[in-house]
Amino acid sequence: MVAQQLNMVAEYTVTTIDLTKNRRVNVIDTNKLIVDNMNIVHRAVRDCHVNSNLYDDAVAEGMLALVKAANNFEQSGETKFTSYAYKCVKGWVRWFITKSQSPVEYRTEV
Repeated sequence: MVAQQLNMVAEYTVTTIDLTKNRRVNVIDTNKLIVDNMNIVHRAVRDCHVNSNLYDDAVAEGMLALVKAANNFEQSGETKFTSYAYKCVKGWVRWFITKSQSPVEYRTEV
């Protein structure tokens, strides 16, 4: 099981050279990670039981959450990206549904 997780992480890892410290650094290729895991968004939206009139908007919001999850993911832990991203996307979609169905105006700007 651990070997499979390491292979998955290695699949998305790109080795670059840090010129300031003259060493190699492993960086996650977030674009490949996002494209390969877009199905997580549709699964999370379906699990939230979104109305058909909000489905497309919820998917769009879920895609934004997937990008945010890919940018914030740290590969050093034992958590798989799919588990982390699913929780991030589902939480964001739930927030979106609450915001869109609430009569109260939410401030989105600070």
